[in-house]
Amino acid sequence: MAGAKKRRQKHQNKTKARLIEELEALEREVARQKRGAGGKDVGALNFLFDDKGPVRDIIDHSPTAFFVRDLKRRYLFVNRAYEEWYNVDRQDILGKTPRHLFKRNTAQRIVGFDREVLESGTRIEREIETVTADGEKRIQRVIKFPLLDPDGEAIGVCGILTDLAGQKLAEKEIRESEQRWRGAVESVQEGFALYDAEDRLVAFNEKYRRMRPEAQEIMERGGTFEDVTRANIKYEIIPEAIGHEEAFIKERLRQHRNPKGPIIRRFSDGTWSRINEVKTPEGGTAITF
Repeated sequence: MAGAKKRRQKHQNKTKARLIEELEALEREVARQKRGAGGKDVGALNFLFDDKGPVRDIIDHSPTAFFVRDLKRRYLFVNRAYEEWYNVDRQDILGKTPRHLFKRNTAQRIVGFDREVLESGTRIEREIETVTADGEKRIQRVIKFPLLDPDGEAIGVCGILTDLAGQKLAEKEIRESEQRWRGAVESVQEGFALYDAEDRLVAFNEKYRRMRPEAQEIMERGGTFEDVTRANIKYEIIPEAIGHEEAFIKERLRQHRNPKGPIIRRFSDGTWSRINEVKTPEGGTAITF
């Protein structure tokens, strides 16, 4: 799941980078047309988004939603993905503002975001939630930046939107899976600890934490089983190790890497523990006390 998420994010990043390059080319073409026409009429943008125009064809095939609005927040162009996301026809939305498409609060945030981009004169990226006039909710990552004329004056706002619904669903499933995992681990009657394939401590239950108070700090810094063992030695938790600490650590690591059976051990508080270690299919080690 994590690998698929990374591949999907990598694809989305490439798509956004490609769109930004295309939009920069669009700005250069607008500048060229304006120099030829000798004016700053925003209508010069129209030929770029003509049904047979090359930019229209390129952007329409992008899975990422895209729009252009003028300084009065009127839509000049939306691509096919934008139409599909918001269930609109571009011919119906052109010339209208976000107030015709979104709930009032959402429209106000969108217009405020446009204003922020124009005032800063820079690209801004953030995550937002939108609610359409029909009540449909969407969570998106939005990149907005001003569209400039040859003199460097803003003539509109461009936006690139990436739908985060799939990502949010995956994150929710991961959280729920982690909660189920945590519930299962805590239900174990013994102390439990899990080490990954690199022998780093990655999880433990409350019973283990009570036996090894230093475990949380060791896990947070990516510590290993050897770090835990040395902490036990440092605090003299294992009486039999006193006086020949390094030899004990060496032997304990050997047992840990090649578990053969349970280890019966007395600790400094007078308690005895039966320690079981098993290898996981991923190459890690699970330990119960």
